[in-house]
Amino acid sequence: MAVEADITPVIVNIDGLTFSGNNVLAATLVSPQFALNDYRSTPFATAGASNLPRGSGGFLSQDDAGNQLQLQDATMRAQFNKMGTSNYHLILHANVLPTVSEPTQSGSANFGRYTLLGDLNPFPGFRQPATGCT
Repeated sequence: MAVEADITPVIVNIDGLTFSGNNVLAATLVSPQFALNDYRSTPFATAGASNLPRGSGGFLSQDDAGNQLQLQDATMRAQFNKMGTSNYHLILHANVLPTVSEPTQSGSANFGRYTLLGDLNPFPGFRQPATGCT
């Protein structure tokens, strides 16, 4: 199953600072979300304790050893026991849309796990996130 993933680079100016989605576009397109990899094992895993952020890795999806998969494809195949010779695949196709520039804004920006930008006006073609998503 192929799923279109729309990617719209956004350029935002806040209080004289410019943040451009074009700066991370290339890295996004080669990230595990879109690139093909062999997910039979991982060299590292989260150890759980704050003083041990990395632990030893191990096997992930052994039945898919040698198959080139996107991260979400490998995850879905493992969760639904569709590994190995199964024809089931969830493939994300990156659909890069034209860059959108947001007019200069004054306000504050809070950068954490999520980027929150104040007083942004939705641009033409803007899609509101699904309700319940955080």
